[in-house]
Amino acid sequence: MSHPRRTVRRSFAVALAATALLAPAGAAVGAAPPAPSEDPTVVVDGVDTGVPDRVLESGARISDALQVEGGWADRPSFQRHVTAELSDLRRDGVISPREIGAIRSAAARSDIGTAAGEQPPRGKLEMTGAAGDYVAGVVDDPVHDPTLFEDDGTYYVFSTGIANADDPGGVFARRSVGSLAGPWESLGEIELPAWTLDYGVGHLWAPHVVERDGVFHLYYSASSFGSNRSGIGHASTRTPGDLDSWVDSGPIFTSAPGDPYNAIDPMVYEGDDGQWQLAFGSFWTGLQVTDLEDMTEPVGPVENIARHPEDPPNPIENPQVFQHGRYWYLTAAWDFCCQGVSSTYKTVVGRSDSPTGPFVDRDGVPMLEGGGTVLIESRGDQVGTGALDVLEDRGLLYGVHHYYDASTGGTIRMQVREVEWEDGWPVFPLGPDEG
Repeated sequence: MSHPRRTVRRSFAVALAATALLAPAGAAVGAAPPAPSEDPTVVVDGVDTGVPDRVLESGARISDALQVEGGWADRPSFQRHVTAELSDLRRDGVISPREIGAIRSAAARSDIGTAAGEQPPRGKLEMTGAAGDYVAGVVDDPVHDPTLFEDDGTYYVFSTGIANADDPGGVFARRSVGSLAGPWESLGEIELPAWTLDYGVGHLWAPHVVERDGVFHLYYSASSFGSNRSGIGHASTRTPGDLDSWVDSGPIFTSAPGDPYNAIDPMVYEGDDGQWQLAFGSFWTGLQVTDLEDMTEPVGPVENIARHPEDPPNPIENPQVFQHGRYWYLTAAWDFCCQGVSSTYKTVVGRSDSPTGPFVDRDGVPMLEGGGTVLIESRGDQVGTGALDVLEDRGLLYGVHHYYDASTGGTIRMQVREVEWEDGWPVFPLGPDEG
């Protein structure tokens, strides 16, 4: 059943459109907002976003359109409404991409629509359901290179496909309704696109999913071990849980022998200037970033942003870039995956004032010169922790990573943890049974 406030949102959009008919010829609706000094700012659940609460052509303010005063029956309805309304305001030229980011962040951190007494999970979450399993001849359900996102109160993890040279696995999907801890349910795979077979794939690797204006964009890797003859693919949908609804766009970026980089492990993010970026890379010259237009068109130069201290072989891959406060953070996987309990994967971090670097670690060492502060490495039975992805939810930041379970001989599972902060740096405190 739809939330009744959505009807109000549509009515507001209709009213805004109607004012355009009454505007003087050549005038753009929302094109000339009052100077910021004349306006209060948009406040979401007590958080001042710093965005001027401009008066719109309808006479209402931005906060009226967003309906941030509360009264929502559930969080998903509020989050959906904010996303849709911000899209309308951006289309009408009322609000900048940077301001949209500030409001979205505050909305994600808010408790609006949260049931009384309900608290977000903290620390290392106790995972339940299909969080990774393997029983020979019975079940093969690994969670390698997970990406974590949410839609309408349902959390999703997409991950590397199941390896099979005779029948290569497409991107694998699972979901959990209402809880990051689970129970998680395996949904199966998104059909492997035929074009990827030209890259000798045994399965698709390291997906990343990002949402823009209600459309979910999936990026994934097509390659084979030890080769930089690789391609980054793209698919999109408005209904991520319907695996048949994903429409593939083919390869959007490739590499070949002779190139100084390897086009795998994609991660897409929006900078504070509204420019979208594609980060990627594995071994070769390390991690790279380039501008991305229309979510599928890399443009401009490819810039190197991080290397491993041992170069060669430069074992660094799987970039993740996100913003917290005034800084942008880059995490990366160091060393070697895919060797079961002998894997040496660990996750390191650096930060920058810019979404594209330069990034430095906690000691001030540039990541381009091998810098990187260890964020998480093997703990207890969780060996080879890596391939981090993050999600902001209810005022907290969460990270998901894969690991090899030493207690079962190397089953590939996933773990969700709260990202905590210490002097402006992310940390993962030790959980139960981790020392």
